[in-house]
Amino acid sequence: MLIFTFLSFKARLNRLKKTQNLDHFKIPNNIWIAFKQRHPNISPLAYPWIEEGFKDYLAIHMWHRNSYAMPSNAVDALWHLLIEEFDDFYQFMCQNFLGYKLIHKPHD
Repeated sequence: MLIFTFLSFKARLNRLKKTQNLDHFKIPNNIWIAFKQRHPNISPLAYPWIEEGFKDYLAIHMWHRNSYAMPSNAVDALWHLLIEEFDDFYQFMCQNFLGYKLIHKPHD
């Protein structure tokens, strides 16, 4: 029982550290430039909110590895851009924060 408690505590601390790192993470400017080209109707003033929504989505997956609905269409648009045009960056980001590549699974 003590070993299980220790391992559970260690895993929780690891997730907390990754969550803190995610909080300081920023989407690079070159991705926002591509986002603007793909979605000119979305104001750059919304980008910080989109980024926070995406980071929240990743944080949920850090704690519970299951499928969850996207928080907004704009966050989903960012996710699609990352998957389709910046896959190396996306894979690195997923591996760094989640430890696995988050696969897109559209819901009906």
